[in-house]
Amino acid sequence: MLVLNEREVLSIIKSSFRTIIDVNRKALALLGARDESSAHYEVNVPTRIGISYNGVTSNTIVPTSTPADVTLFKPAMVTHSLTRETSLGIKVASVRDGNSKIGKPIVPASIILLDAESGEVKAMIGGTYLTAARTAAGSACSTEIMCLPRLEHTDELFHNGKGHRASTGIRRRRT
Repeated sequence: MLVLNEREVLSIIKSSFRTIIDVNRKALALLGARDESSAHYEVNVPTRIGISYNGVTSNTIVPTSTPADVTLFKPAMVTHSLTRETSLGIKVASVRDGNSKIGKPIVPASIILLDAESGEVKAMIGGTYLTAARTAAGSACSTEIMCLPRLEHTDELFHNGKGHRASTGIRRRRT
């Protein structure tokens, strides 16, 4: 089983952010496009499950109403329709606003990848910095598409996010 801790993930991210943007662009195309590039993939992203720290459970969580202390369980599966090769995993991400006071990430996360056929765990990956990089890459893709022509003549850019997600997004847009 592959195990990558947060330090190892951060090292990989620092050396390959342009690749992360390119991969994110392809993943977004799979989710939203119905053209030939995505025609051979079946994407299954069930409703995420959220459990607030005080024990209230919800099957759906609207991002604007997410409680300050919540843990999200986000499963996903992608299958290539011709080869039947399947990727299966789950990300567990928590939002803990109080973590900043004790020097910990506000949104810690972990990712587990499974062998779809046997159900065995193939990898455990520290997901905190990976989530921040994915969020920043998604924002970079959106910025390229929606705003880049207008940003050539300005020195300011507003970015909204918490913790690592915000600072990663700002740093990566400067590059």
